[in-house]
Amino acid sequence: MTPLSDGLRARGFPFVKVALIAANFCVWIFYELPNLGASGAIAAVLGAYFVLYPNSRILTLVVVVPVRNPARVFLGLWLLCQLFEGNYGLFSASANGGGVAFFAHVGGFVFGVIAARILTAARPADVGAGDLAHAGAIP
Repeated sequence: MTPLSDGLRARGFPFVKVALIAANFCVWIFYELPNLGASGAIAAVLGAYFVLYPNSRILTLVVVVPVRNPARVFLGLWLLCQLFEGNYGLFSASANGGGVAFFAHVGGFVFGVIAARILTAARPADVGAGDLAHAGAIP
């Protein structure tokens, strides 16, 4: 098992499948064209990670320097970027999204946050780098 699935403690709940439906529903609200993709479900996993492991460090490449950022900072900035790109795509005819449904990412992330809070009774886990390395998440 991974730290994330252990943190959810709900192996019978079809988290990714429900997240996929929720994310594609958000796309249906904001866009006129139908959409099918798994990126919203992946964003839901990121949202659950945001709730369960806010203090774990994510190795990020800033220009050419590797930096370890807290998950809440990295994923918070990622969510803001998705919101910015999604709104830019709604209000600009020259959006550079290339067909990316940014609101699927936003909807999936929000679903992941809500589902993780409900499934874990809002108790964030404090995981250190040693725990993640033991689980095989980082080398």
